[in-house]
Amino acid sequence: MKRILLATTAVVCAVQVFAPNEALAAGFMIRENSAESIATVYAGNASRADDVSTVFNNPAGMSWLQGSQVEVGSAVVFPSIQFKGNATVLGTPIPGDNSRNGGPSAGIPHLYGFFDLADNLKAGIAVTVPFGNTIDYTPTWSGRYVNTKTAAITADINPNISLPHQ
Repeated sequence: MKRILLATTAVVCAVQVFAPNEALAAGFMIRENSAESIATVYAGNASRADDVSTVFNNPAGMSWLQGSQVEVGSAVVFPSIQFKGNATVLGTPIPGDNSRNGGPSAGIPHLYGFFDLADNLKAGIAVTVPFGNTIDYTPTWSGRYVNTKTAAITADINPNISLPHQ
């Protein structure tokens, strides 16, 4: 039994040491949807109703706000995406340049607004960009035969209606 346990442990350790490492990659979640949310580190977003961005996090909060309001804003992201490694064809390295940052800067817009439909009814809309990611390498990049530019951009259009609180 000890030999089986030792052999199993040795095989598991060998696989962990000699197996190729996995590549980790993911999309980019963007939470920068209002200056106030960023300033409070998103604390209380689900219950706060003190500015027009409540349309996004707490649509019922529109009933606590007076009149019609609009907010337009943007955040800027400066990503740093560096590739390290090389590409090969049948074991022969492909010459290439890996010196450029592949993450271009991007503006992340948001728009919130609400207005009175009647004395007891408010309508609002939130337009945000919750996810996005762009990679942009030069044509001389060592991975150029796989990809040089990719963009995944989303938009969330969120209409809401709110009845007043009692």
